[in-house]
Amino acid sequence: MGNVCGGSSQSSSSSKSQRALRLRDEKKPAQQAKVVLLGNIAVGKTAITQRFKQGIFDPAHQATLGAAYIEKNITLQDNSVLSLHIWDTAGDERYRSILSMFYRDSQAAILVYDVTDADSFNSLQLWINELEDKAKTEGMIIALVGNKIDSPYEMVKVSTQKAEQFAREKNFLFTECSAKTGEGIDRIFNMIVEELIKKKKSEHN
Repeated sequence: MGNVCGGSSQSSSSSKSQRALRLRDEKKPAQQAKVVLLGNIAVGKTAITQRFKQGIFDPAHQATLGAAYIEKNITLQDNSVLSLHIWDTAGDERYRSILSMFYRDSQAAILVYDVTDADSFNSLQLWINELEDKAKTEGMIIALVGNKIDSPYEMVKVSTQKAEQFAREKNFLFTECSAKTGEGIDRIFNMIVEELIKKKKSEHN
């Protein structure tokens, strides 16, 4: 009887270990994607990533020095996990020379402008040129995002229609958001994830 009891205990222990292993495997991301944020200083790139990752808005956050990194796992409809590796790059011109390393191998890019700052919108082509010069943009998913839509109407300098037309001409995804209130933040990354899934499926067909 002693041998029988011992065998049952070992079997139970082994079964628990296998279940624990399966649980760990299920939580492990099956896919990864690198996403980079670009745009002028003070357009809200860091605020967007903070809101997406932590659900907070910190009006006193410091300007990004070089680049900042966050990672967030997204559970897909098939219950697989996609890990987004998000690089928030500095908008300060003095860091331009080192930013190319963060652009490389990106599957997606988010171009951010401030709807209350026309200069930030007018600078987008410079950021596009920078991205095309430093990274392989063929096949890259690019989203144009207007931030600070919580601002009073009279402060808005870039209309939705103007930005939509620009995005359409460039074949970019487009949306607007407010990092302050959280409106539209999830939509940015949901759009990108949807396009990543479509791209993966088309590559397998």
